[in-house]
Amino acid sequence: MPVNETFARRLKRLREAQGFSVAALAERCGVPAAEIHDLEAGRVQEPELIVGLRLAEALSVDVYFLAMGEAGVLLGRIDALEKRMTLLEWQR
Repeated sequence: MPVNETFARRLKRLREAQGFSVAALAERCGVPAAEIHDLEAGRVQEPELIVGLRLAEALSVDVYFLAMGEAGVLLGRIDALEKRMTLLEWQR
């Protein structure tokens, strides 16, 4: 799992690791196969939020991980904790 892995490469690696063809993943998550091809080829740099959510669910991975890789999971959770702490401080 390369540190500098692109979204396109990560999506393809995850799909292949789970044994899905592009068509099977498309059917599983309700995203057109052509769109998945474009994502994996890097022709689409940032998918729509709903597409990312559907792909992450279909691949059974954390959405932060799908979007950002290993670092994204940790950074996303730290960000969420910081927001919760700020909210709690406001409630004092």
